[in-house]
Amino acid sequence: EAAVSASASATQLDLSGSLNHPDGSSYLGFVGSVRVIADGASASIDSTGHDGDEANPPTLHVNDADSVTILVGAASNFEDPSLRLHGVQGVVQQTLDAAEEKGVEAMLADHITNFSEIA
Repeated sequence: EAAVSASASATQLDLSGSLNHPDGSSYLGFVGSVRVIADGASASIDSTGHDGDEANPPTLHVNDADSVTILVGAASNFEDPSLRLHGVQGVVQQTLDAAEEKGVEAMLADHITNFSEIA
């Protein structure tokens, strides 16, 4: 059985949850987050009325942007079951913060370098 919850801030949507053991104990926690960065405009995530209602999901709004970057981060405690959900959320936030600080151009350059070696 899985328990899942969603929350949103002005520019980030978070999904978190846990898979439960048949005895009711939580044994795998996971977090996925999407952060929106709009250049030259505003971006927002509207979660009004969502509250888990699949018919009324959170909505992303971007107006008059020159470009939009969508960062996605995800993690679980699969490799370290002692890490609680809050710790998993911290890992995802650190990943998104580092990606935002690094910037799209630097991430693209790293990607090209890493995958050019494979080809």
